[in-house]
Amino acid sequence: WNRISLTSKLLAIWKPTEFAMWDRYARDGLRSLHSVRGHRYNRNNASQYEIFKADFFALMNAKLEDLLKYSQVDPREFQGFEKEFSCRLLDNYLVVIGKA
Repeated sequence: WNRISLTSKLLAIWKPTEFAMWDRYARDGLRSLHSVRGHRYNRNNASQYEIFKADFFALMNAKLEDLLKYSQVDPREFQGFEKEFSCRLLDNYLVVIGKA
């Protein structure tokens, strides 16, 4: 098992606006979206996780409104939790892209 992956998932559930889930498919998805930046996330270590996390949150912040819009959820249902909800949406989206 991968300790960084497990730890990141637990931390992302606890504080989704501070930690991204370090998952092979999410990494592949983010890498395909950020291929111009050249971040490969090749090594399974803390420094690579920090780069991935920064890229994840940069993308999430840039697309927050779109994530909420395309979720087709009434924003009033998630008032105060918009960013947390969007982190999970983005993670799921990256996993789908990464599996393709």
